[in-house]
Amino acid sequence: MPRLSLPLLFLLLLTACIPAPKQPPTLTPTPTATLTPAPPPTETPAPSPTPASPFQPVGEASLPNAQRLIWSTDSQTLGVLGNQTAVLLAVSALQPLFTFNDPAAPSLLDFSADGRTIVSILDQQTLRFTDITNGEQRTLATDFLIGPVHFSPDGLLLVIGSNEEWAAHLYNPQNLTPLKTVRGFQTAAPVYDVRIAENILDLAWSARARIQLQNIPSETLYPSLDHEDFVTAFARSRGDTLLVSAAGGTIDNEYAPILFVWDAVLGQELLRLRQDAMPYALEFSWDDRLLAVGVADRVDIYTTSDMNVVETLTGHTESVISVRFSPDGRWLASLDSTGKLILWQINPPR
Repeated sequence: MPRLSLPLLFLLLLTACIPAPKQPPTLTPTPTATLTPAPPPTETPAPSPTPASPFQPVGEASLPNAQRLIWSTDSQTLGVLGNQTAVLLAVSALQPLFTFNDPAAPSLLDFSADGRTIVSILDQQTLRFTDITNGEQRTLATDFLIGPVHFSPDGLLLVIGSNEEWAAHLYNPQNLTPLKTVRGFQTAAPVYDVRIAENILDLAWSARARIQLQNIPSETLYPSLDHEDFVTAFARSRGDTLLVSAAGGTIDNEYAPILFVWDAVLGQELLRLRQDAMPYALEFSWDDRLLAVGVADRVDIYTTSDMNVVETLTGHTESVISVRFSPDGRWLASLDSTGKLILWQINPPR
């Protein structure tokens, strides 16, 4: 019997430690108390100060052609990925530490949360991994045509989709050894994506108007989450079973941009929230309490317990295309289509 590699063994052990899904809180109305009217004041009281927003902008940068944001696991650096350029920024000054540019590469595919590794495609069956901090390079040759390529959110796994079959090949990105191949997803759509979901234990397959999760250790496929129109963004919670997606759909007998809230494991639609524009960026905070939604030129902050907007962050002038909470919970970064990056410091309200 072949021995299991440490990353795969880690996945199997981690499955047994998944916390049970948390139930939405039950809101109980506060009983009405009998109040005795106070005597009229002798002086006009001073107005109470307006509570400060827990999200404060602390830095900006302009990075034309930027497309995605990737935090390092220690929250000290922020990677900004474009099609052929990647920049590593120091937090909180947003000072560039390293810049990588490869005009010869057809495309930069992803930036690892280790804060240093760029993966790019050289040809249909070869990937190149570059350490942005010292220029060292490695290559990985596959025996299949390469499709989508993504690091896991923690940077400890790499998934490579195949363009020959519906298959996801998992690798250890440190030594580029294969760990597992997961199959089972099927779709008629010619364009698809597969990535490692935010909880690390699921694959997230997507194709046009469809999302489907698949547990990596057991290879169990969860029910398909089907939409009326193309999905523009989605995010899975880390500890719960919530998944939120953005797509066009019908609400109150009208077609509109919608946020769909799902139980991703049961495949149940829980809620539809009408939007005034199509969201293109979604991200749960690392404790799953907040959801950042990039819609038009702003970021709406929802509390996931009731899916109400508690904060709206402004400062962008064009569509927000990427939003990311830092792993330590101290920062939120937002990026718009012009390349404007805003860093927000998160101070819990007192």
